[in-house]
Amino acid sequence: MKWESIDSQSDLDKLCEQVCWHDAEVIETSSILSAHQPHYPDDINYSGHINRDITVLVSVDAAPADFIELTFVSTELLRHSGDMPWSSIDLLGRVGVLMGVELSRHDGIWLKCARILFRWRHAQPSDS
Repeated sequence: MKWESIDSQSDLDKLCEQVCWHDAEVIETSSILSAHQPHYPDDINYSGHINRDITVLVSVDAAPADFIELTFVSTELLRHSGDMPWSSIDLLGRVGVLMGVELSRHDGIWLKCARILFRWRHAQPSDS
């Protein structure tokens, strides 16, 4: 499936309307040092190449597909409480004028990145 970019506050709000984050479950995470990938938009503002691109695969209910794959490009801040940074996920936050993204929880900002990319994924049929 094609990657889509969160370019505005309305894009973020539209995505949040499609996913019930309270019922979502993080399945897998990975990260690499930030580097422009072929599916990234050309206008991403990096603050150097010391940040990481974090990709998260999330099982979602009541959404257009079984899973959503999220990439947080050039992540500057990842803050969590407890042992598991991805024990829960939500995308409540704001998209700044320069397309930077800040995601918040009740205790403040938990993630800052240059851009969020996402794509819907369907469950693969099993061999059995």
